[in-house]
Amino acid sequence: MKFLEYLPLLIIVAVTLLYVLIPKSTKPLYKKIFSIYFVAIAVIFVIGREYIAYKYNGTPVPDSFWNLNTGWTDIITFAYLVPAAIFFLFIYVRTIRFTKERILKWFIGFSIIPMSLGFIVALFIFGLGYGYSP
Repeated sequence: MKFLEYLPLLIIVAVTLLYVLIPKSTKPLYKKIFSIYFVAIAVIFVIGREYIAYKYNGTPVPDSFWNLNTGWTDIITFAYLVPAAIFFLFIYVRTIRFTKERILKWFIGFSIIPMSLGFIVALFIFGLGYGYSP
């Protein structure tokens, strides 16, 4: 296992945990549950991916390796990024709802655009970086 190979995953997990832990409106129990969930999914992904690499160790790499690796990445992408998107949307709606000033509501509402772009970039990096099959 190479550390640099999983650096993009570490960055995605770190950013996700920042969005989980920073909002004051989220209850501490939910923060703990989501933090444990996202870290556990990342660890399960690394263990599964390393197992697949160990199972198909050697050259040439068969097509079955790429099919299994792509399928594993798709499952983890769905298990990680869909709950993250729902949680982020929940935080945005809750923040907008409890903000009193109208101009702040607009700024928070428009900040969802760069957040969505960052989310799409994370999805692209994760899917292409870990699940791409030549």
